[in-house]
Parts: sequence; structure tokens; C-alpha cells
Amino acid sequence: MHHPTLTAAIDSATPLSVAAQVMKASELGCALDVNLDTGASFAGAATDDTALLNAFLATASATNPIVLVIDGAALIKGLRLSPAGYTTIQGAGEATGFFMAQGANNDGIHNRPAGYVNDPGPPVPYRRAQHVSLLNFRLNGNRGDGHTGNSTNGSAHGAPWLFGINLMDMEQITIDQVTVFHAPTYSMRLSNVGHATITRCRLAPFGPAEAVQWTNTDGIHVNGPSNDITIRDCYFRTGDDGIALNAPEGHSGDIVRVSASNCYFDGCQVMMRFYSGSRVAALVSDVTVERFTGTANVVCFMFGLDDAGVLTVPQALRNIVIRDSQVTGSTVGFLQDNLRELTLENVAWTGTGTQYGMLTSAHHALAIGTITLKNCTIERTGASHGALCVLDMRGIALGEYPVHMGRLVIDGLQCSNNSLPMESLVLMSAGSRIGTIDVEAANARGIPRIVPDSQWPQVGFVAGAGLLHSGWSVPDGKARDGVAYLSDEAQIASVNLNGNAHTLLHSG
Repeated sequence: MHHPTLTAAIDSATPLSVAAQVMKASELGCALDVNLDTGASFAGAATDDTALLNAFLATASATNPIVLVIDGAALIKGLRLSPAGYTTIQGAGEATGFFMAQGANNDGIHNRPAGYVNDPGPPVPYRRAQHVSLLNFRLNGNRGDGHTGNSTNGSAHGAPWLFGINLMDMEQITIDQVTVFHAPTYSMRLSNVGHATITRCRLAPFGPAEAVQWTNTDGIHVNGPSNDITIRDCYFRTGDDGIALNAPEGHSGDIVRVSASNCYFDGCQVMMRFYSGSRVAALVSDVTVERFTGTANVVCFMFGLDDAGVLTVPQALRNIVIRDSQVTGSTVGFLQDNLRELTLENVAWTGTGTQYGMLTSAHHALAIGTITLKNCTIERTGASHGALCVLDMRGIALGEYPVHMGRLVIDGLQCSNNSLPMESLVLMSAGSRIGTIDVEAANARGIPRIVPDSQWPQVGFVAGAGLLHSGWSVPDGKARDGVAYLSDEAQIASVNLNGNAHTLLHSG
């Protein structure tokens, strides 16, 4: 670890040992008279319930855990959790929750410390806050144009940026069945957190009748250092990343052990981002993505940051696995960060709009260890940005950003019967190279060749038990020793033995 995860002195795994104090918002004297869709009252101006709610929230501690039952709809200017945590806010569905008042210029629910800035950088503080649960309510962030809505300082984002839910320096977080609608920027931001579970939530900066615009409105945005994050069964309709793992932001540090599953993306710009910050020695590692479905307006998965520059940290993204997913977008992934292992398993990609390759390098010279494609399916329709391939190592600005890769493993790959054909498996810029292409299983229908003839000098070897039966031919001398292959020169089954091509003879 480049930045060891810091935990609070209190054992975060220890269950609460004191019975919680339970209080309904109505029992605190809250009016609960706001319309969660409009912010208006059903009978004149809505009443601001902030002071009453915050007075109760401030009483929470390890010896006095509290449960706030929000039994209606409250107009607020931002709820501040106790620095100790030990707080549950419990609603009763979409009709209960909070609406951010006009001109609040605040996060909806937060534990921001004094002197707060969004991205303070190191040193990383201890995670003092413990045990926070947000359950079964709706929060309307009331994003406006910078003059109306939550923010009135001229920027719709606010300054500093305003979030729906902003939890920092905390252990043991549970967020379940919470809808965050129209947040000025991120619906949920988690910064320097551990053991957080987010389930059955709806993160929708844009409603179903609104066109999604490219704005900084992530759904769940995790800053470093953070660890042991579970995201499951969530819905996203965002103007940027549905889920973002941005290690260099916040206090900056590693993001490790993240599981995201069963999530649906309804026209997000990007489904999920993995950003290591290769200039600040922070890593993103051990991330598993399972059963994602839906559409990205631009790219399904972004590996890195969409800028140009020199990446200084090798193997910054480690052990990233995406499996059992059906995704639609211009590409499955933009490769913009040095990575050690990336696996796509049982991923079906439908390319729409103006498409890139299935995986496409962009804006950076990259060092990549191993990419594995296992049982993946491609269905390409419509126009492209140029010659289409499965792995594009040319960079968006062709020829400027070489990629050096150790190993590409193909263990089950095909184009669907309805797909337009690709040009080849791999396309490379002049400076790019691959050490080994390992073909365990593939169907070359729609993918006529491994690389163009002119790029074979940039490939070290081709290997794999499925190479001969894939339908791809290989020049003599490129097949690894002892591997059966279809000779490109002789168009006959061959084997390379001690550097010499030998024809495979079949009896009968």
C-alpha cells in the first residue's frame, strides 16, 4: 500500500452496545410540510425544519446512538451529522425525506469538519466517525442554474461543490433504499471511508424526462483512501460517472476491495471509472464488477482520467474484474492508466453511436501487464471512428501514444451473427507492442485476423491451445515453440519446433 488505510481508535467492527434513542421528526416539532418534488408547501411557504433536526443529530455519540425517523417530508438547509457518527436516519419510502432549500449552498446530509475543503490531500485523518445508516427515504438536492435552487453563488455546482450525501473519515456506513435526485454535483460522495455498503439506491441527477447532459454529476463517487466498499442493486442516471473510484482525490490514497453488482445504468455518460492518479502514487486494486446492464452515452468503463500527460506509477490499476454484464456504448473501455491485470468475463458489448474498439487506449502512453477476454461477445452496429478492432492500441490521436503490453489472453471471443465485421483483433501504433497473444478459444467470424501484416513485428509470440482452431493464421516464427497454428504462408496446420515450422500430418 502506498497509503495505509487509517482506522479510528474505536473498533469499527464492534456492534453497538447501547440501545439507540429513537425519535420521530414530528416528535421534535418539525412541520414536515414540503413537497419533495417542488420544494413548495401544500399550503403556502414550507417551514424550514433544519434547526430542530440538527439539534437532535448533534446528540449522537458512542454512548448515545440515535435513530431519527423521518416520518414526513422536511425542508432543510443541510443536515450535519455528529462527528462521532452513531446515527441512523430512517424513512418510510419515497414520500418521506428531505428537500434542499433555495440558497442553502450546502450538502444535503454531511459530516463536514471545520475548515472543510473538497480535496485537502494528505495527511489522512483518523476515521473518527462510526456507524452511520441512511435508510429508505428521498433527498431532493434542488439543483438549479447557480442563481436558483440550492446554489446561488453563480455556479450550479456550488463553490465548494455541493453534494447530496457527503460522508468523510468514517467507518461502517450503510445506505439502503435511498433516492438522491437533482444533486448539484455528486449524489453521494464517500471520502476516506471503510466498510461501506450501498444497496437498492436510485441516483438520478437527471429525471427520466430530462436529457442527460455532461456535467459533474456522478452517482456514487469514492475518494482515496477507501476500502471494503460494496455497491449493489442500484440505478444510475448521471451526467458523468455512475460510479467513480478516484484514488487521488479527497485526502489521496489507495482504493481497495470494491464490489459492485446488479446495477442498471440509464444513459449515464460513463458507467464506472477507475482512476488511480498515476502521478500521485495511489492505487485502485481488487475491484469486482458483476451483472451490470444498461447504456453509457459515451464509454461504459473509464480506466483513468481523460487528459493527456505522463503517467509515472506502474501497475496503478490492479486486479480489475468485470463479468456477467451486458453493456451498450461507444466502447467497453477507454484505457488511460497503467494497469497490471484487467479481466472481462462473460461481457456482451453492443457498440452504438460512433464507435471505437471494444477496448481503446486514449491520451497516454501506457504500460499494461495482462488483459484477459473470456467468453465475450461483440455486436457492432453503425458508424465507427475508423478501422474497428477488439483492442485498439493506437490512442485516439493515432500514433502519438504507444502502448506496451505483456500479454493478451483470448479465452472465448466472438462477434454475434448480427454484428458488422471488425478489421482485426488488435491495431497498434508504430511504437506499441505486445509480448504474447494467448488464444485459448476464439471464433474468428467477424474478426478476420489477429493484426495487420505490417504489425506482426510488434508482436512477440502467439500461443494457446485454441490457436489452431480459432480460424486465425499466424506467420511462421511467431507461434511459440510447440504450439499448433495455421501457417499464414502455407495455409496449412503447422507447429513451431525449435524455431522451425513443421506441417501437422493427420492419419486416416
